[in-house]
Amino acid sequence: MLMRPMKYLNWTFLGLLVAAGVAITLYFGLQPRSLPKIKNSLLANPERMGEAVAQRLWQEIKEADLILLGVEPGKPDHLKLWKRFLEVLPAEQKYTQVLIEPGLEDKNIISYNEEMDLQKDLDRFKQGLKKAQENKIRVAIIVPSIYSSQSIPDNPVHRLTQDSEFLPLSLSVAEPTLSREEESEAPYPCASGSEDAAGLASWGCLIQTKSRGLYRKKWEPGKYLGLMDQIGEKDYLVLIRKIPLK
Repeated sequence: MLMRPMKYLNWTFLGLLVAAGVAITLYFGLQPRSLPKIKNSLLANPERMGEAVAQRLWQEIKEADLILLGVEPGKPDHLKLWKRFLEVLPAEQKYTQVLIEPGLEDKNIISYNEEMDLQKDLDRFKQGLKKAQENKIRVAIIVPSIYSSQSIPDNPVHRLTQDSEFLPLSLSVAEPTLSREEESEAPYPCASGSEDAAGLASWGCLIQTKSRGLYRKKWEPGKYLGLMDQIGEKDYLVLIRKIPLK
């Protein structure tokens, strides 16, 4: 007498498990996937990281007539990284037109042709890109990483890529945390809901996830710790930080 109800219960339970599995698969399948491209490395200076990125992504760079290079404001080491990156590119990969965000500190570290406020002058930037395409000019623009990363919704590069004419390569630098205690001081917290008023949680969570893989190991003070992950089809996260002296 109890077999039939029990049979229905088993099928119901199995159906719930399948539905839950599908929901989980769909949810996580839609999240940005992070693929290591440069493993955790100790470097003498940020310029060495610029060389490593240029070498590792030579094919992607060769195919990208437009590249966005992201930095954290107030971090001259990030600009030094991209300066060296641009210097070591072979002739066929050189970017002859280099633009930079006017509000960045220490922008004189890099040789550039023009200042461009991507947030305010996106339409003018698009017009310039069309002319550059017609003349086969390769363009690089250095901006804050929160403008360059394609993982952040409704930022300048997201609005740029809505126009199918422009498919840039985005390489965005951030500084990792080295302990759980530092997470509360991170400039881009991994928050949600009302705590994510700026809409930067996805960026902060990517940085936090990669940073947590660094916590257990003791790194040599005075050296630079660098790594790079692919976080989208044409989107890369570069982490670099000088290990504090004790």
